[in-house]
Parts: sequence; C-alpha cells; structure tokens
Amino acid sequence: MITGLGKHASTVLIFLLERGKIKKTDLKEVISNPQTYDRMVKELKNVGFVEVREKVIGRRVLFVSLTPKGRAVAEQLKHAEDAAKGRKFTFPDKFAIISFLDKKGSTSLHDLKDEFQDATELVRDLERLKIIKQEIDHSSHPPVNFIVLTEKGKEIALLLRKIEEILKG
Repeated sequence: MITGLGKHASTVLIFLLERGKIKKTDLKEVISNPQTYDRMVKELKNVGFVEVREKVIGRRVLFVSLTPKGRAVAEQLKHAEDAAKGRKFTFPDKFAIISFLDKKGSTSLHDLKDEFQDATELVRDLERLKIIKQEIDHSSHPPVNFIVLTEKGKEIALLLRKIEEILKG
C-alpha cells in the first residue's frame, strides 16, 4: 500500500501502467465498487499520479492516465511486485532482453512475454533503437515471427557480457 492512499492505490497504478489511458469505468476490472474507484482516482489525481480528461462522445466520458510521476511510481511498484514473485533483476529490462536474446539466439514474442512482463513495449523501444529486429520463419505453417539481435544488438550484448564478467570479479 502506498502510504496514505489506501489499499487499492498500488493496484490502480499498476493497472494503468499495463493498460495506458482507460475509461474511468474500466477500473471496475480491479475495484468492484464505483464509489471506491471514484475516490481512488480523486486521491491519485490530488497527489499528481494520474490525470483525468473529459471527452464528450455522445455522452461525457472520463479518461484516466498516468502522469510521468505516476508512471515512475507504478514502474517501481511493478518491479517490487515482480521481485516478490521471485523475478530477479540484474539489469534494467532492456538490457535483460538483450542478454536473454544473446543466450537464446532468437525467440518468439510470446516466449519473450512469458519471461518479461512489459515485453511488447520494450520490444518496440529496442526495434526503434535498431537493437533487435523481427524475422519471419516461413518453413512452418503458419509462419513464425522471431525476434533476434541486430549487429548493433550483438555489440551491446558483448559489452553486457564483459560487464557481467567484471561484476563477478
């Protein structure tokens, strides 16, 4: 629980981290009582963790999303939750994915999602940085999409291996 914000604050922040901008009524997926999620959104807004935007789509709809401050808190909460479940963190997740691909050679996005909670977003970032790329294996039906390191990614993986060796001392 985040001090002073009630027992649902962590749940709501992590839910928003995973979903992005949502309709306020979507919070019913994690909090059953509308008055409770109304109060929670108000409290999170007051401390600067979320923003609420009104949009009229035939009727008034309220959208809730994380602020940069809220995103930072939610990411820390997510890491703490993952650590409590036994997930280990040796590098930031982007580096962990690079090391994972270095060891495996290639993997499917599905397998990567099993290993890393935020894999989809991280894959997009790594693709944009030209560190990984997706290749399609047409030898099976349906074709399988694999993620592999680019040459730039292999250089980074080599440096990460050297850092691991230094840390092991």
